[in-house]
Amino acid sequence: MTRLGYDRYFAQGGDWGGMVTSVIGAQNLGHCAGVHVNLVVVGPPSDEMMASLTPEEQASLAHFAVYQEQGAGYAEIQRTRPQTLGYGLADSPVGQMAWIMENSRAGQRMPSAGREFRLRPLARQCDDLLAQQCRCILGAPVP
Repeated sequence: MTRLGYDRYFAQGGDWGGMVTSVIGAQNLGHCAGVHVNLVVVGPPSDEMMASLTPEEQASLAHFAVYQEQGAGYAEIQRTRPQTLGYGLADSPVGQMAWIMENSRAGQRMPSAGREFRLRPLARQCDDLLAQQCRCILGAPVP
């Protein structure tokens, strides 16, 4: 950023950019005034910390384990075959609808760890699906 003429700046990163942004903050050399990240990467907790979990933390870990087992498949295919998935979703309105509906409804089947999950009305979901398909076909935002 200093090569671009900025003596002071903020950095923001989401997903994998969160790691880059964290490094920018750690190596700021006095120029980076602050960072904002959407994905915080941390190491595993200590055995001592795991031995003293609250009931809420235990429920949250149980929910996460179910998610890892039953709900993380979409993230895995996006990680390993994003282009293939993108072609399939852009080429098939029915495929895109099934993908979005399945991921919307997956939350309903997962244990909620005390949090309520509500689906939007079906008519609203169909409106959103149509707008998504128009974006794919037209390559432009649709209001």
